[in-house]
Amino acid sequence: MKRPELKILASLRSTLAAAENSLRGSTDAPQEESAAENAVTPESTTPSANGQPTATRYDFQWGRRLFHGGCGIFIATSYLLYFQRNQFVTVIGAIASVLYLLEQIRIHYPEYSERISFFNRYLLRAEESLRESSAFPYIMAILLTIITFPRPIAVAAIYALAVADPLAAVVGIRFGRHKVFRTRKSWEGSAAFFLGTFVCLSLTLIFFIPAEVGEILAVAGWAALLAAIFELLPIRLDDNLTIPIFIAVELWILCLIFGLRVLDISPAELMFLSS
Repeated sequence: MKRPELKILASLRSTLAAAENSLRGSTDAPQEESAAENAVTPESTTPSANGQPTATRYDFQWGRRLFHGGCGIFIATSYLLYFQRNQFVTVIGAIASVLYLLEQIRIHYPEYSERISFFNRYLLRAEESLRESSAFPYIMAILLTIITFPRPIAVAAIYALAVADPLAAVVGIRFGRHKVFRTRKSWEGSAAFFLGTFVCLSLTLIFFIPAEVGEILAVAGWAALLAAIFELLPIRLDDNLTIPIFIAVELWILCLIFGLRVLDISPAELMFLSS
């Protein structure tokens, strides 16, 4: 193994060991492994001496949370207002390709990581030093959602991913005190996830679907509840990949059950209907 990789491994092991010791010594606040995190731990976003990230999923890591939400909102709004599906698939596909290439370079040429300490500090976690970050499942989930589902369903699912996931993490870390069935997840984080998903789905469906507001709120409520339950499941896949796809599938099914007509229209048609 190359010397830079040995240095990164040593740094990663020390970081994970310190995090484990901190978690063992902290029994007052519950913790969790995914979006509805509970741990109230010190912010550890300072890079190690060799520029590698030291933050864990139990840190606030505001830069990562804001980047997560901002990118999702920008992508969903751009698709909502400006692009046809085939155009946007090309754009997101190109971004995914470039991102994958950059991730492979970062992983296989770790000596260059020392030159991007700012990126490591605010956007990466310690466990992502030697593997792909969650950015790639994130962009792939968006791409698959746009390809597979009608525009209103895809936009609603992307908004939910952008807003509900980081909201649940922040609320869980800051206020999470009550464990969910002896897991590291909290009822506070799950409630935040439900609320964020409900708001995103409601506003998007009201904008798109010609139906009574009560029917739309019912669909959004059921979809948000099912999504919050799904988020609690101990699935080992990255939630950036599973959350938007699950929300899109269940939302589409619920619209069919409630008899809501989903209009898969272009941006120009949407502007005409809104005027």
